Amino acid sequence: MARMTLSLINNSKVNAKDFVIKETGGVLMNDDLRKLVIASWQKRKQEEIIPQF
Repeated sequence: MARMTLSLINNSKVNAKDFVIKETGGVLMNDDLRKLVIASWQKRKQEEIIPQF
C-alpha cells in the first residue's frame, strides 16, 4: 500500500486539493481521490509478481 501511495504522489495524481480538513482536525479524502485510490489498488492487485531469485 505504501508503494502505491508514493507512486500516486510522485506521479502528481494526488495534491492538497484532494483532501478535506474538518473543523475537528480530521483529514479526509474527497470522492474523486477515493475512487482513484481504489482503482489504483485494484489494478495493483491484478499485476503479476515475479519473484527475483
